[in-house]
Amino acid sequence: MGTEHDGAFTRNLSGSERYEEVQFLASESPERLEELRERFLRALSDLGGGAEEGRPAMVSEVAEGAGLDPEGNPDDRALSERLAAELVDVGYASAEAGSSGFLVITPEGERALKSGASRNDSPPPLS
Repeated sequence: MGTEHDGAFTRNLSGSERYEEVQFLASESPERLEELRERFLRALSDLGGGAEEGRPAMVSEVAEGAGLDPEGNPDDRALSERLAAELVDVGYASAEAGSSGFLVITPEGERALKSGASRNDSPPPLS
């Protein structure tokens, strides 16, 4: 129940599902979201061997490494997909073309982890 667009995985949601997802995401505090972004990026780096190795990692495994339960909790799944999309949007990760559901950390993502810049240069809070 997903589509691939420009190499990124997206879900097709009905109007009510989309409303529920937005409500859930809006309920997260900015501090919690920032913490999750950093843990998500760190888990991607760990699973993918860093930018040097560049192994693709499944978004669900990255989410689990960040402390989310995307397989058992629909809210965590929505959040993990949103975090993955944000990392791709800011250039910290790239989506594997032809392999929806996989991410690779970029050199920019590694630099953000090493310098702690992910806290300062993070995308705006989810709303």
